[in-house]
Amino acid sequence: MKTIIIKPLITETSMKDAATNKFTFSVFKDATKTEIKKAVEKTFNVHVVGVTTVNLTRRKTIFTKFGRKKSVENIKKARVELEKGQTIPAFEIDGKKEDSAVKKEKKVKSKKEEGK
Repeated sequence: MKTIIIKPLITETSMKDAATNKFTFSVFKDATKTEIKKAVEKTFNVHVVGVTTVNLTRRKTIFTKFGRKKSVENIKKARVELEKGQTIPAFEIDGKKEDSAVKKEKKVKSKKEEGK
């Protein structure tokens, strides 16, 4: 079986989605949803509920000594939803997955304590 998952995509948006059991990966262009599901289940030992994919085309323009040079980069992103309570270690910060609501609560409490 060929490798389908290239790497996990770690961005602000993907970390927010990780709190709701949705994880984002960069995958090969020709990978299907069922192949992605099987690869994630086998690699991370989790149960996948759903998979959504997006095909992206990014264009880069490089200015060289002799003029412009354009290149096209094709990427496929897969967003995988897991069963409730399951996580993927690559998306955890310091071994802990914190909800954005919990972070906001902590911030508000610390500001209130500073004001007292």
